[in-house]
Amino acid sequence: MLVERSRSVKGVHVWIFSETPIAVSIARKLGFTLLDKSAESVNMKSFSFYGRMLPIQDFIENGELGNLIALPLQG
Repeated sequence: MLVERSRSVKGVHVWIFSETPIAVSIARKLGFTLLDKSAESVNMKSFSFYGRMLPIQDFIENGELGNLIALPLQG
């Protein structure tokens, strides 16, 4: 995991890497679970105010492109 301060300096990006390929739906479930557990740890109902999670969708149709994601620590 890598935590990177956003360019706005008002937030952060959390990057989670895997040594082996995993299904995007599983990665997204992990991300949402981490958000829920983090909210619980500070007595919040949810982190519903987070900006976005990439990839945005659980799957894409054959031939479609996924989401463009800039690698961490750009610039």
